Amino acid sequence: MASVHRSLTRDNEQSVPSTEIVRNFPVWQSKSNDRPVYILHHGRPRSVLLSLDQYGELLAGLGSQNEREERLYQQLDTVLVYSPVMFIQVSRDLRVLRVNRTAAIHLGRSASELAEKPLENLFPPAHARKISETARKVIGTGMAAQLTMKSSVGVGHYYRLDIAPFPPGAAIFWSDVTHDTEFDALRAWRETQDVLLSMMTGCATGEIGEDGILAGVHASLRRLLRRRQESIAGIGFADLFDEESRRKCLLHVQHVMAGKGPVCCRADIITRDRGAVPIRLFLAPKMDGDDVASVLFTILDDSLGNLPMR
Repeated sequence: MASVHRSLTRDNEQSVPSTEIVRNFPVWQSKSNDRPVYILHHGRPRSVLLSLDQYGELLAGLGSQNEREERLYQQLDTVLVYSPVMFIQVSRDLRVLRVNRTAAIHLGRSASELAEKPLENLFPPAHARKISETARKVIGTGMAAQLTMKSSVGVGHYYRLDIAPFPPGAAIFWSDVTHDTEFDALRAWRETQDVLLSMMTGCATGEIGEDGILAGVHASLRRLLRRRQESIAGIGFADLFDEESRRKCLLHVQHVMAGKGPVCCRADIITRDRGAVPIRLFLAPKMDGDDVASVLFTILDDSLGNLPMR
């Protein structure tokens, strides 16, 4: 007795278990003239039965291998035209195959002028050899690499080059990382400053928000006041001082916040175990463009004279 099978459908698709198609291949072959038949293995699509006409249309839509590669490169070129990152593609012998507009502008030559040029000719002698050696190693090993270099043209400019395998050779992406490098240098400077402050007594630093509230509590301020962080955090800067100094300090903070420049004064700050202590206060603006974002302060304990080492 012929087996009875109900084909599984999903939208306009038709599918059939592999055992059924073996038993009734002529039936499903005929059905595939209409639309593809998905052949299931343990309930999951594994193969597709297509008519010759459908297969021909599919191949025509995909195009030849060369056509498919050309479409891929055209899509890549479209992306690279609008990319702010500079891009160069090189062959195995390190000759330029493709350059995006950003790189051409930076190098001061058109893409056509750069085509087939040796990679070493694109960069200053100080960096050309290192870049070429790294690109050659990337092509040989298939492992991406990264270089950070100081510009030999623009003073204080830093560039990062990411070199990755890209048939038939390698792709080089490079971008200006001056801002990131400066930020890293600033962070290192701040960390060193914190170490120096931790070695000293009678010296404290911090930041005041535009509302006059302490913006974070530096360890040096806690040490000077002999107070825990929770007892200082969130209070007004002027509240750190005795009554006679409070108004003066508040006016000085407002002066700096109004963009009228840095100031310094003498005042008495309240500590936990020494009472009111005479200090020298220095206030300066922290700028955000043309606006004052906050006020930075430094406090020196006048009672310690020459600020002896801890």
